[in-house]
Amino acid sequence: MTPTTKLRFIERPIYKTENTAQIVRILQQWWEEKQSMNMGWGEITIGETKGEWRDIPLEKETHD
Repeated sequence: MTPTTKLRFIERPIYKTENTAQIVRILQQWWEEKQSMNMGWGEITIGETKGEWRDIPLEKETHD
């Protein structure tokens, strides 16, 4: 699968207990899988493009 430049934020509940949830915003990136054929001068996409949204792990910066 190949990552694309499509990004989105989603809100997802994270349950700390059964009754308590915290809503967090998560950044996601669209990854797609293409069926392609090389014609000698470049890649040509054939068929339907499929893909999925994947969470992007974020790192926290530490200040020394």
